[in-house]
Amino acid sequence: MKNSILALLIALNTFSCFSQSFPKKQTLIPLSNVNGVPFYKAEEMGDIGINGFEIDDKGNFFFFGGERNGCLACFNGSKQVYRKNYNDLSKGSELHLHKNNMYGFTFDRNGNRVYIKINAANGSIIKLPNQFEPSNSSDKIFIDSCIIFEFSGANDSKNYYEQYTLTGKFIKKTSKITEIRSLFFPQAGNDPIYSFVGEWNDDYVFWGKSDLDAPYQLYLVDDKGKILAKGIIPKGLTGKGYFEEPDEDRKVRNGSFFVLGRKGNYALITEIPLASFFEK
Repeated sequence: MKNSILALLIALNTFSCFSQSFPKKQTLIPLSNVNGVPFYKAEEMGDIGINGFEIDDKGNFFFFGGERNGCLACFNGSKQVYRKNYNDLSKGSELHLHKNNMYGFTFDRNGNRVYIKINAANGSIIKLPNQFEPSNSSDKIFIDSCIIFEFSGANDSKNYYEQYTLTGKFIKKTSKITEIRSLFFPQAGNDPIYSFVGEWNDDYVFWGKSDLDAPYQLYLVDDKGKILAKGIIPKGLTGKGYFEEPDEDRKVRNGSFFVLGRKGNYALITEIPLASFFEK
């Protein structure tokens, strides 16, 4: 019986599945603030969350969460590579990988907002000056080697944007996001719901659905908003989501679409190669 259970766990831990119309790989790692994927509890909602999720070019997974302090865990498959607890941080943060470092905004033990830079190879951390983060920005996005802050006006035409380097150096202010990067949205229906998850082969990948009742899909979009290809993600494939279903849990890396979900007491990482999914 023990051998049968062990064989089942090994099979579930990392596998490629072709039962649907596209191949995928899934990895299970225990949710644990001791030796697994670090998480926090959203007590008021009876839910849990993970602040940061990232994948490097070697396929290593990074999870940044924790209950009473920030904890970064790096895994290769289901094997832990390293684990770092940052006792001077009160929580984890979103993660943006650029070259060999990861960047994010979080809070210290005194509740002060801090900007951090983490060496992805070993988890060593540097706190960078945070004076550049505007207190009145309505949103922000990391793109390649920069950060873009959005400011809301009385109407959309009054919105403006500020661009900074990853080290906090001001680049420019503009009223048009297209002056910083191409603006593109898939024409996905009358009431489209979607989020940008990454670039692939000079095109753009979105996760979303054409309307509220439609299944989730991946859209491949060119820089004019034309949908080049799309495909359905079967319901339940990527497991249950985390608290507030953050965009952080879905990313395009290394030619694949990655989703961080969960299955019982395990974090479930689903990898879908885009070439086979879009049949290009």
